Amino acid sequence: MRKAERHELIRRLVRSQTFERQDQLVSAIEEKAGKKITQATISRDLKEMHLVKVRLKDGGFAYQYSLNDFSIDETRLSRLLKRNIESLAIQDTLVMIKVVPGTGEVIGNLLEAMEFEEVFGVLVNDAKIMLFIKDDFNGQELAVKIRELL
Repeated sequence: MRKAERHELIRRLVRSQTFERQDQLVSAIEEKAGKKITQATISRDLKEMHLVKVRLKDGGFAYQYSLNDFSIDETRLSRLLKRNIESLAIQDTLVMIKVVPGTGEVIGNLLEAMEFEEVFGVLVNDAKIMLFIKDDFNGQELAVKIRELL
């Protein structure tokens, strides 16, 4: 497995699941990739990707992007959505988000930067964001993730 493929798989796994220990992440990667991966390789990958172990509210731990990297976008997106969302509508593989005029492009770009695995594409204007969902997913799955940010 090439490094870029491994990094993409790690990104998807860390966003969708909680891993308290590296060996749990290694097992998940091996299961998805169908190949053996050493813990040393994953340790280097985590460092390169700026993933750190943080304490959760429930006392457990999880790997997340460091504060000076990806999580800033998630925090900013959450804050902007809370302040500016007017409605969220779902129709099969489409999710339409209406926001306060003037915030559509910023919020749309942040949604795109989140690289949700369900999203095929994002189309934005001043006050609306249209998310096109991949065939293997549906709009409900993505709407749940967006609502968790609110």
